Amino acid sequence: IDDGKVYIFGGDGTLLCADAKNGDEVWTKKFNKPPTWKYSGSVLIEGDLAVVSPGGSDGGLVALNKNTGKTVWAGGDDQASYATPYPFTFQGRRYIVGMLAKTMVVVDAKTGREVYSMPWETKYDVNASTPIYHDGHLFTSSGYGHGSILLKLKTDGDGLAATTVWESKAILNKMHTCILLDGKLYGADEQRLKCVDFLTGDEVWSVRQVADEPTKYATLVLNGEHFIDLSEKGTLAVAKASTGGFDAVGITPALSGRCWTVPTLSGGRLYVRNLEKMVCLELPD
Repeated sequence: IDDGKVYIFGGDGTLLCADAKNGDEVWTKKFNKPPTWKYSGSVLIEGDLAVVSPGGSDGGLVALNKNTGKTVWAGGDDQASYATPYPFTFQGRRYIVGMLAKTMVVVDAKTGREVYSMPWETKYDVNASTPIYHDGHLFTSSGYGHGSILLKLKTDGDGLAATTVWESKAILNKMHTCILLDGKLYGADEQRLKCVDFLTGDEVWSVRQVADEPTKYATLVLNGEHFIDLSEKGTLAVAKASTGGFDAVGITPALSGRCWTVPTLSGGRLYVRNLEKMVCLELPD
């Protein structure tokens, strides 16, 4: 949602801009090269641009004028995967990184010119979690046994270069993007809920179960000083963010069935969903 408009990139490839008040269509564009399990990345609003990752001849990353829907630039030609484009600023310049089917690509945010790319091949071409930039470093992680990498960036002429700080299987984000807090990465991967040091990749702690439910494929959000964990089976657990572990202070069932969507916080309410149903919960002050 941006400046009175709602932007949605649908699973079958329809990119829609609608008026937030009445739902009237402002503009729409159709892309036709979805990955196996359809498009799942969100729209990135970057200044006057609406950026998506349609893949292939449409462009690995594509930026459109957010008010008119006119294409401004396209960068990269790899097929689409499932992650949302991610913006960051490095040494005064603005960039956008995209996780595509077989590569991680970084483009200039204004022009779409490719400034860096790295092979990143995962089983079934699933790169779904969003990269994280912090203090000159770029982190990304994928599941299916692939693992994570932390890169240290530097300028290289009119582009970027990178050296590997660490690469390991300490955390394998199949779907969920980590939360970076005070130098630590928190998140649930395809194995369990974990805390990993950002700069070293060392595991700080891991938890296999919370409230007698497995933590793999759980999703995590940060609310003030507390994490809210939604299990794959729909149980919510609240714990204070800590490098000492995940000590749940509140547990409640919210849904049943498969819950793979990250909860949304807005206006003191928590929105959670499974494949068929959405629930809104009031959070205490």
